[in-house]
Amino acid sequence: MKDKLTFQDETNITIRRRIAAEKLLIGFKNVDEYIDPIILDILSKNIQGGLTHQYVKLGDKYIDIDKIFRMYLTCRLSNPILSTLHFSYSKVINYTVTLKGLEEQLLSSLVKIERRELEEMRETLIQEIFENQQQQKLLEDSLLRELTTSTGNILDNTELIETLENTKIKVSEVMQALNLGERTRQDIEKLRDTYRLAARRGAVLYFTLVQMSIINSMYQYSLNSFLSVFEYSVRSSQTHIKLNKRLQSIINTLTYQIYCYGTTGMFEKHKLLYSFLITIQIELDQQIINYNQINFFLKGNLSLDKTLTIKTKPIFNWLTYDAWHHCLYLTKNFPDKFQNLLINIEENHQEWKQWIEYDQPENYLVPKPYDNLLNDFERLMLLRCFCQNRIIFSINNYITKIMGEKYIIPPTIYFDSIFEQSTSQIPIILILSPGSDPTNDIQKLAERKNHIRKINIENGITGNDEQKSLRILAMGQGQEKFALQALHTAQYQGTWLLLQNCHLLLPFLNELEKELEISTKSHPDFRLWMTTEPIEKFPIGLLQKSYKVVIEPPSTLKLNLRSTFININLQTFTESDHPAYPCMIFILAFFHAIILDRRKYDKIGWSCSYDFNESDFHVSVDILKSYLNMSLERSSLEIQWPTIRYLIGEVIYGGRVIDSYDRRTIHTYMKEYFGDFVFDYFQPFHFFIDTNKSLKYDYFIPELRDFLSAKQRWLLREANISIEPQIEYNFEKFLPDKISNLLQRNIEKSNFDIDRIEYRQMDYQFLSKNVLFNQFFHYSIFRDLYLTYIDQLPLYNPPDILGLHANAEINYLTKTAYEIYSMMLDIQPEQHDIEDSLSREQFVLSLIDDILQQIPPKKDLNIIKQKFKQILTPLTIVLVQEIQRFNLLTSIMWKSMNELKQALNGQINFSYQLDEISKYLYHGQIPLLWRSYTPQTKKTLGSWIEHFQRRNQQYEKWIYNGELKIINLSGLHVPESYLAAIIQIVSRKNQWPLDKVTFYTNVTKWQNIDDVDESVQGICLIEGLYLEGAAWDIENNCLIEQSNKQLIQMIPLIKIIPIETHRFNMNNYLRTPVYVTSDRRNAMGIGLVFEASLYSKKDLSHWILNGVCLLLNTD
Repeated sequence: MKDKLTFQDETNITIRRRIAAEKLLIGFKNVDEYIDPIILDILSKNIQGGLTHQYVKLGDKYIDIDKIFRMYLTCRLSNPILSTLHFSYSKVINYTVTLKGLEEQLLSSLVKIERRELEEMRETLIQEIFENQQQQKLLEDSLLRELTTSTGNILDNTELIETLENTKIKVSEVMQALNLGERTRQDIEKLRDTYRLAARRGAVLYFTLVQMSIINSMYQYSLNSFLSVFEYSVRSSQTHIKLNKRLQSIINTLTYQIYCYGTTGMFEKHKLLYSFLITIQIELDQQIINYNQINFFLKGNLSLDKTLTIKTKPIFNWLTYDAWHHCLYLTKNFPDKFQNLLINIEENHQEWKQWIEYDQPENYLVPKPYDNLLNDFERLMLLRCFCQNRIIFSINNYITKIMGEKYIIPPTIYFDSIFEQSTSQIPIILILSPGSDPTNDIQKLAERKNHIRKINIENGITGNDEQKSLRILAMGQGQEKFALQALHTAQYQGTWLLLQNCHLLLPFLNELEKELEISTKSHPDFRLWMTTEPIEKFPIGLLQKSYKVVIEPPSTLKLNLRSTFININLQTFTESDHPAYPCMIFILAFFHAIILDRRKYDKIGWSCSYDFNESDFHVSVDILKSYLNMSLERSSLEIQWPTIRYLIGEVIYGGRVIDSYDRRTIHTYMKEYFGDFVFDYFQPFHFFIDTNKSLKYDYFIPELRDFLSAKQRWLLREANISIEPQIEYNFEKFLPDKISNLLQRNIEKSNFDIDRIEYRQMDYQFLSKNVLFNQFFHYSIFRDLYLTYIDQLPLYNPPDILGLHANAEINYLTKTAYEIYSMMLDIQPEQHDIEDSLSREQFVLSLIDDILQQIPPKKDLNIIKQKFKQILTPLTIVLVQEIQRFNLLTSIMWKSMNELKQALNGQINFSYQLDEISKYLYHGQIPLLWRSYTPQTKKTLGSWIEHFQRRNQQYEKWIYNGELKIINLSGLHVPESYLAAIIQIVSRKNQWPLDKVTFYTNVTKWQNIDDVDESVQGICLIEGLYLEGAAWDIENNCLIEQSNKQLIQMIPLIKIIPIETHRFNMNNYLRTPVYVTSDRRNAMGIGLVFEASLYSKKDLSHWILNGVCLLLNTD
């Protein structure tokens, strides 16, 4: 067989010709998830013809085919998603490496490095044993042949007897050699087994690493690259005379090297998950923990009976409903450690309450006797019951305890180290996150490495140059030809090539992969850099052979500020002589860092995701410079704040924002940070100040006088230069030329104090001259000043600095914990038994029976229409539409559950859709099929079924009792239609034009229907709304701050009051968005229901920055 084909590169004509030419054997490589339909007739064995002449159809032509023709297809994916048709036509062989097989392979590599002579002896012995076994077989066959061909009396055949004697001697010698070889092999294996622990650790680490590709398709790692890291780790580990210490050194070095190798190419949000997976897999391999424990940690108590059957309630108010039922599950399924957990909580409730209410319960001992009874992972299981928002810190503690602190602090990525670890044969793929661009860093690296000439290729390659260079090509349509030319030139000349935005040309990447495979000789200095966004279809081969590095913007306020000022060109500070210019650059940088930092708080930070980046900041600096210089040209120091706020807040940053409430947040920041008040000398401006915390947080605009040394202060005082603000201008006005001169005057000399008079005279002479403003200004003084201040800031900042409540961090941490649960569920194997030792199928069957009992019968629309026939109102039409949708949902649920039940019982075939439904039920999630027919929700399966029941009850009340006095909007499929019907009814009653009518809300003091005044008529009341980002003061009927750890609060009943638009007044009322779930809205606007009005005694900007909203559903 010649070289194997690929479907990506070959045409149908080429495939047909090769099959016709080969006749007996042909292979296709890198099939992955695409099989060309042209070979379908071969796969299905649709061969035509007679016994002597057979042929098959390929495309539109027929070709001859041999009877013994065979076709092989190889795939690089461990679990390719192909159609069932392809699988049914093929014989599938799983040829991926197994844990035990890889362990043996790594053991051979390890022993070859540590005891080379031992491994060579083993390989020689294996060859000798094989040869002796072959010799034994030949002798046995020879003996049988002599006996079967012998004629006459055997005893008279002396030649045969002699042959038998010789054969017997030879067989005896071979058997002795085999026995000796086996004993020697066993002795060698015992010696090799002393290194097995390190090989086993390597195998575990490899499978943990490759599992990460399930989380992100860009995390592809080849076995060859892993083996290189394995061998490097063994050779670089610390040597020791004692074997056990040497092995421990190898294991420690190997584990950390693989961790660094993996995390370099992973996003920040996945690095902790990877460390956690490594720790768990190691403890699983050592049988310290088991899969049942992991399943509980990831899923909690999934039983539907916790919401539908048991109905037991916590014995204490401070114990949440979910926590109580998680504890029930622990006592039932892990009785060896948790059998008496509930009894202990009841008897020692004060200790448990105190432990749960700690700010950091993970750092305190669990109440006795569990403080000494549980291992590290079991403590995680217990904390999972009570404090979801502390799980991330608990995982950190767990990893630190088992692995060490360095496994929760990923290595810093430096481009110099990336270069050192690369070769001319290994491409460097830079995986970008929103707002990141490594081009500048690569250019600086090229300058340091003498690749100083940069060529931007737009229409082709510019002329050759013997001087080494960095060539940059932005990929896009039509650039394939130029990219290949640039690649060949760079490989030959030893230059660097940077291909930007490779995700835009996926077909080209397959061609590039092929080019790199066939190019074995490249200049040693050649480097191929590629930037790309994470994308599903990126060629696997290219990912596996490359060195992957994830480029992300800094993750904290301090690091964002520092990155901004490090990347500012020093010349920037000289482009305006306006005395407020440096200060305003810092304000803008702080604003930029703030809006970036809000992203990590998810939907309470920004309703949609926005790619704010450094270019926004630099364009905004240009705007500041232009308008400040225009003021100077008019001989005025006045700053045009409204114009600056509009251009920066509405155009530059606001131009990326699609949600009106997010745009309102940016507008609020602009009002808070940009105005004359920031230069007020009597009331110094602070971005944020709070001295009540354990750490003092004080964020302000740094001033030069705060960072001058004693010698610098003396010089300024002697020169009679004031470093205090110029009050008449309402901002600090420095004399940079004078200060610059003084600070440049050898003030660090040891004899400064002795010679200070001489220095003073020199300075006076200089200051007496008429010099131009900034003529001798030291350009870096302000940047250094700001960097000095930034370095003093704490690394991690509380959400208060962003204007958010401290509870926002609880939301963020809880969400992060659930993300880890979800990702680990995708990775974990599914074949393990769950509660009560039931199999997965039995568990799903019991779940189906529970669900079927909760599905109500379809409601008869004809009866409903007949009942409301005489009083057909807009609300009646809404009811009919809602019932239609609800009936459709119940039908889908009933049908899918019965079909799944039949499939599990073997009565019908399993379809892909049924398999998906089974998977979702097993994980306690709502099947995707159902989500298509139900209102938006984030609930788990059990909570959603309970909500489904409440929806049904509301519909039945509406049908049998008429229009409801109080409505729960979360129980409606389209709540907007209900509100529109209310407006329509009131407009008709008052004869208002429909397009001139809106509504406002009024929060009542009524908590439920029993509190409602009977005299109230004709008012729509809404129940079941949850306030997020603030709390509600029922007595004073206004917004107030949240209590600590109270993330949401159910608000009292709300009146919906239609009103004519021209009478609508919102003074002191916060326009509050009402969303279906805590996901708020998406980029398409889905999720926003209406806008409520909530009264506030505080400035509205406070609540805007807090991200206050109302929700129809809790999670």
